[in-house]
Amino acid sequence: MAWLSGTVTGVYDEATETAVRGFQAKREIPVTGEVDQRTLNRLHAMTNAPTHEAKHNIAPRRPRRMRLSTPAAPPAAHCASTRPAGPCVGSWTGR
Repeated sequence: MAWLSGTVTGVYDEATETAVRGFQAKREIPVTGEVDQRTLNRLHAMTNAPTHEAKHNIAPRRPRRMRLSTPAAPPAAHCASTRPAGPCVGSWTGR
């Protein structure tokens, strides 16, 4: 939560209540400062399981870049069927 900073103490103190109030207000949940069922449901909906990397503080791997290749030239049969002699003519550029 952006409203709670410092050391985690495990105690529901004034700082925790202020953080909960801020969370509730931002999400238009009735502001009570208490973690009621509606607040808890919203927290759970916004939480996901950490990845192995996140749990063990490992920098995520960068995805491999895919190489784009130039499309292959049209088959010879296409050229032969559109023009009986000479180079293949048409909109195909091979680029």
